[in-house]
Amino acid sequence: MLLQSIYACKTQSDICALVDSQPTPTIFFKVFLELGIKSMVSFLAFDSRSIASLLSDKNHEYFNDKFPVFYKNEDQRSAIDVSLEMNQIRSVNQMINYICKFQNSYVYSHLFHHNLVDLLNKGVEMETLFNSKVFNHTFDFDEWPPTNSNTQKVLSAYNDSIFKLRFQYADIFPKIAKADKKSKGDEKVFKIKYQLNILPSVSEENGQLMNAIAGSEELPIFMTDLCKDIIDYRW
Repeated sequence: MLLQSIYACKTQSDICALVDSQPTPTIFFKVFLELGIKSMVSFLAFDSRSIASLLSDKNHEYFNDKFPVFYKNEDQRSAIDVSLEMNQIRSVNQMINYICKFQNSYVYSHLFHHNLVDLLNKGVEMETLFNSKVFNHTFDFDEWPPTNSNTQKVLSAYNDSIFKLRFQYADIFPKIAKADKKSKGDEKVFKIKYQLNILPSVSEENGQLMNAIAGSEELPIFMTDLCKDIIDYRW
């Protein structure tokens, strides 16, 4: 009935009023439609005022990092895709800020796999996203050495599945792995921090990622570790 009410609204002001009149916003975040869990946020993504109302501080008590608001529906599209298609840049910025705060994990990087180039080309604010954990995954595996005497930052490519990463240390860093075997163990060692930059894995079906980054007028993104690492590795 609520979905029918949304479509029955004649103006965007009516939709915004309908959203504001609900006792809690949770009904928009996860509903069961035809026995499938879907997010109604996608149906409201064309209206920036409704999105602003749903994600406002007044609903902060309903936000929880254990229950995501933004995810892909059965059509493999999220509310971000709908807003971007409608050129609702303000809504997209609000969604990204929410994701970076309450869904701040690499497991949600798939939300940006097919639209990241468009986000850059359309001037969406990306600094917060690039500084978040969505594209920068810090990991610690027992199969990877925790310490090393080398204090220099080392970049290496990895093109296989993230689920196989645990066992790929020797293939990713072959020279260091060989040196580790020859090490006598009498050198001073330091804790290693391993990070996976997921940004290069996004789809380039809508253009080249590096061209989109180079064409961005948001200068702070060039100071993020994601962009600096990509530039340092390629050049």
